[in-house]
Amino acid sequence: MEHSRLEEYRKGIDECDDTIISALKKRFEITRQVGMYKAEHKLAPLDTSREEAQDIKLKEKWADTEYPSYEFVQSLFKSIRNEVKKNHSNIKRGS
Repeated sequence: MEHSRLEEYRKGIDECDDTIISALKKRFEITRQVGMYKAEHKLAPLDTSREEAQDIKLKEKWADTEYPSYEFVQSLFKSIRNEVKKNHSNIKRGS
């Protein structure tokens, strides 16, 4: 019986992973479009005011959550943004 419960937990984790993967694919497709727009309109790949606003919003949304830590989530989003900036720079060089 206990293995059945474990399998249900794992099924739930797999479903969450699928959701995360789908959301990342969608996010990166949208940010690719942003990168193309920025390149077309000669805008800088980096927008520090946007990043600051995102950090504030993330901290507010995570304020009542204990696990994982805010630092972990902040690091995760920083990694995502770094990949986006790298992609935007590549798009700008290719245009």
